[in-house]
Amino acid sequence: MDIRKTLSLFTHLLALTGYLSLILSSSSDTALILIYLTVLFGSLYFDFFKNKYLLNKFYCNALAVLLLIFLGVRVFLFNEELIVVLIYFIVYIQLIKFLGKKESKDYEQIVLISFFQLLAGAVTTTKLFYGIFLVVFILFSVITIFLFNIYNEQYGIKDGVKKDPKFNYRTLFSSGTVIWLSVVVLSLSVFLLMPRFKGNFLTSSLLNKQKLSTGFNDEIELGQVGEIKKDSSPVMRVKFLNKSKAELPEIIYWRGVALDYFDGKLWTQRFKNQKSRIAKNYDGLFIIDKSKKDDIAIQEIVAEPIDTDVLFAANSPVAFGELPFRSLYTVNNSYYHSGHFTNNIKYLAFSDINYPDSSELEKNNKNYPDDIILKYAGPFAVSPDIEEFSYSFHDENLNQYQIVKSVEQYLKNNLSYTRVLENSGDSPPLDQFLFEGKQGHCEYFATAMTVILRKMEIPSRLVTGFIGGEYNRIGEYYLIRESDAHAWVEVFFPGSGWVTFDPTPGNDTDFYTGFNVLTGSLEYLRYRWNRYVVDYGVNDQRRLLKNISNRSAKFNFNLSSKLKLNNPRLYFAVMALILLLIIIYYSFKNKIPSLIKREANSSQASATYKKSVKLMKKKGFIKGPGITSKEFAEYIESNDTGKYKEFSIITNIYNRIKFSGVEDKKLYEKLKASYNRLKRQLQKEQ
Repeated sequence: MDIRKTLSLFTHLLALTGYLSLILSSSSDTALILIYLTVLFGSLYFDFFKNKYLLNKFYCNALAVLLLIFLGVRVFLFNEELIVVLIYFIVYIQLIKFLGKKESKDYEQIVLISFFQLLAGAVTTTKLFYGIFLVVFILFSVITIFLFNIYNEQYGIKDGVKKDPKFNYRTLFSSGTVIWLSVVVLSLSVFLLMPRFKGNFLTSSLLNKQKLSTGFNDEIELGQVGEIKKDSSPVMRVKFLNKSKAELPEIIYWRGVALDYFDGKLWTQRFKNQKSRIAKNYDGLFIIDKSKKDDIAIQEIVAEPIDTDVLFAANSPVAFGELPFRSLYTVNNSYYHSGHFTNNIKYLAFSDINYPDSSELEKNNKNYPDDIILKYAGPFAVSPDIEEFSYSFHDENLNQYQIVKSVEQYLKNNLSYTRVLENSGDSPPLDQFLFEGKQGHCEYFATAMTVILRKMEIPSRLVTGFIGGEYNRIGEYYLIRESDAHAWVEVFFPGSGWVTFDPTPGNDTDFYTGFNVLTGSLEYLRYRWNRYVVDYGVNDQRRLLKNISNRSAKFNFNLSSKLKLNNPRLYFAVMALILLLIIIYYSFKNKIPSLIKREANSSQASATYKKSVKLMKKKGFIKGPGITSKEFAEYIESNDTGKYKEFSIITNIYNRIKFSGVEDKKLYEKLKASYNRLKRQLQKEQ
């Protein structure tokens, strides 16, 4: 097989590997799979046996332009997902390249497109099966790089020779395989076994914000005047691992800190210095509530380095996991880690996201535990007007839940939300909110409800964190921004625990309405990069190794059932691989024995020729890059008036040995004798 056909074979192998990694890791049309495989094998057939192409350059360019227009319409007019359209573009443009004429640059473009197909497969899957295609792709890539160098060298000659010379397959495949194995072994060793290190290696201190978070605060101060600016900076990305979006509450509260003391202007935690320690168990989990075991929502949280040591979780956290330290600390059911991070932190949170039914809450009596009364039922020092206003909600005919709901509904219906705050007098901030301006942001609403309930000796506390967030339907995760910062109220019900109430009217986080196609796709790529590259850590390594072990143990039991699945993509992949193996076998079976036999003479002839070139270099004749052996011999002969004809003889014999493909020991002996004569001639001239 000549060099051009070999390059074509491995270029098509790369294209097939890239495409198989894509269709086996994501959904694809059966018709498109058939078309792609047909065109690929048709292209390979024409390259091997016909040396023809189906479309000229003009038609290929025209099809590419039409493809761009067609896919652009799908994005901008039909609002299709950008990532999906880009994947289709990669596949279709590859088909166009198969149909056109293939020169060196075309093969390079096919390889590049195949690489993008492999990347697309990486974006659309986290399956272990993808790693097989990655390893095979690396092997084919190494060999293809060798082939490109040989191809470009042989077709770069300037003497008009059209014959495509043979080359040493054994050296090519042995060298490529050694490099491939080295890359795979070293990469897997580093990726799976080496510990992870994080640091600001590529950042400047000039770029680091002194205060990283302006949306969330673990203390709240009322009475500030001015307009609250919304900040779009990301805080965290949260993916539910065992719940679909349809199974989640319509509004999710990302709980942060519970505050229990209000001095008329500032909210704080009275017992912040009395944090309780939570130790990690043998499973690496920090268990908060052992009674909650059923219907727990598991979240994978990748948090940005905001200026707080608070751990966030949906609604009511019951456990945390995969945290890089031994202890957690808690106060007021708020949870703090013991480290300080300047990079992203990734952890698991386990939450109870179910809300008690109103009928269940209405049955609760007021038999509060003593510690709850002591910490959360004591009144605050507020104005007489607020005391009188609070008692107006008291009604002996109402149960606790009905009283709480009446306060919540009053605040929602009779006061309005604003981010622009003005000082309307000398009254305390809460008095101004309730009786004068009657407008404020979420912190005022939550403060008012908590103060009113406390005056009626109903245990309550103010909670800060985030609400909602933007759901990325491409990656199926939530992006929480600084602008989603929110405050709400938790009320204690005997038998049900702490229950969330939100007196703020409307949606406090309507500044961002969600991702469009472009921003959603880019944000998803950013999430995947951070999750599976930047933040890939020791726990991920352990999980991957455990997954490999489990899959190996279950392989014998699952193989038969897997083969019975109605999965046409798998059948196409198996058929394609079998067909390619047959092509490779019949292409090389008659070549390898003869190649092995002539390897010794060919390599010795090359060494002898190189020594001859070095001898001529001493006489001022230098063989530059891109100059063929024949051109170099003609150059010497034209400049020395036939003085060094022996070098021309060496060149002719060398080319006959290299390109004939026939083992001839006598020819090599002639080459060696001619070299010795040239060497003696040059020694006499010295």
